[in-house]
Amino acid sequence: MLRMSKSDALSHAELTLRLDLYGDLLQGRAAEVLDLYLNEDLSLGEIAETMGISRQAVHDACERGRRRLEQYEAVLGLAAKHSELKRQCDCLEEKLDAGDLAGAREQLRNLRKFLEQ
Repeated sequence: MLRMSKSDALSHAELTLRLDLYGDLLQGRAAEVLDLYLNEDLSLGEIAETMGISRQAVHDACERGRRRLEQYEAVLGLAAKHSELKRQCDCLEEKLDAGDLAGAREQLRNLRKFLEQ
């Protein structure tokens, strides 16, 4: 993974989700480089060779892209909302599987409230 301070560290899955949500907003090669790194699982060296640029240029593009994705998330919060929706849907499914219809109805009301925000 890219070198990041512990406070800035995002999991591979979190960064991939942010790239899916905000990748079209990235400029330059950042989106392409991050896609190759995250989705195609290429190393920085492999990306450098593929794109005909230095490994350092690849690293810099990844870091710029990661920072931009974090900025977009800080403003828009779509990844956090996505995660919360997923959590609430999982909870609803668990209640339905357990036959807890009253709990499922309550969870559905919570989900609707969340969507109305």
